[in-house]
Amino acid sequence: MAAALLFAARAQTVAAADEPAPGPIEQTIHASAGGATTPDGSMPDDSVSCTFRAEKPNYSGSKMTGVGGIKSCTPHAPFSCNSESEIEWYNPGPGRWLTVAQSNTQHQCPPPYRTTTAAYACEYRSSDPLYSYRTRVIGSIFYGETQSADVSGQILQVRCL
Repeated sequence: MAAALLFAARAQTVAAADEPAPGPIEQTIHASAGGATTPDGSMPDDSVSCTFRAEKPNYSGSKMTGVGGIKSCTPHAPFSCNSESEIEWYNPGPGRWLTVAQSNTQHQCPPPYRTTTAAYACEYRSSDPLYSYRTRVIGSIFYGETQSADVSGQILQVRCL
């Protein structure tokens, strides 16, 4: 089963030292209706900022879920947006994060907090080593220009593969 996941999953190379800090991880992106920053590099008055958030995966029984999405947008929602959540497993052999489950794409902008959930069924084996999993959120906003974010949440270690 693990071999099938390796072939079916999208791979992203990430160094083990790049593990995120504890707690939900957030990243804010900005888009401007005019499509450009001001000469001093700041965002113009017609800009929108959206914050994407990735939660730590939750494991219960043989089901793991990863939740994330667009937490908020200021001063208002963009013209359009989307986000999806993935559960990634860290494969220590090649040193890569591999996607093992992903949600449908969410096409609604906040408010309120808009989330998607990826679900993964795995088998717990007490004799196995601990494996690392994380939630990864991929999203974009459109407000005159398109901007995207990719944020990964806190790592969960469990004897489940």
